[in-house]
Amino acid sequence: MELLQRLTLYDLLGYTLPGAILLIVVDSGEMNRFIEEGTLSGLIIFIAVAYVAGIIISELASWVKAFIQKYREKCQKEKSWEKFCADNDITVKKIRTAMINAHMLDKTAETAVDIEKKKVKDSVYARERMQAMYADIQCDPRYSRIHNYASAVHLYKNMAFVSFVCTILGIFEYNVCKSVIWGVCTIGFCVRCERFSKKKHEYTVLWFLQKYDRYEE
Repeated sequence: MELLQRLTLYDLLGYTLPGAILLIVVDSGEMNRFIEEGTLSGLIIFIAVAYVAGIIISELASWVKAFIQKYREKCQKEKSWEKFCADNDITVKKIRTAMINAHMLDKTAETAVDIEKKKVKDSVYARERMQAMYADIQCDPRYSRIHNYASAVHLYKNMAFVSFVCTILGIFEYNVCKSVIWGVCTIGFCVRCERFSKKKHEYTVLWFLQKYDRYEE
């Protein structure tokens, strides 16, 4: 039941809200008529269409986000991760030991000597195993807050995309006020998305190591 409630909230905020906002801003006809009528059937139709629109928005936003991250200042992001690992004493050895204890890595598949020879950076090793660590942490109820961070990233990413579309519409309509307001919203949602994305990644590593640090390799 708890998982169902979490998924419902995730869907409503992550998909339906951005989809509803975009429909209201872009469509001034049929969709708005459903809202004005206030009937149950009209509301259900509007929510269903908003949900579908939200899914499309999410896919487009993910593509845009991946495109931007690919051409971002890679050096700056790498330095941020290096600082994070150094400040929290996160090393390749600790991550490898934790993954072995979690039965996610075979000792013989990747020995400490092999890693030593490759001279893999702590920050690079941590980022490469991020998804595997997150898959483990998100299933543990003790670290349920990671879902809040993931949901926030999803919501702000989609809202940033919707705000950007509304900004472009404002420009084409020669509506300076609308363009400025939605432009500010775009920047705000992008900042929030980046902030919670950073939290999600950092806490994933910290909580994964915390979960398995009581074991010895």
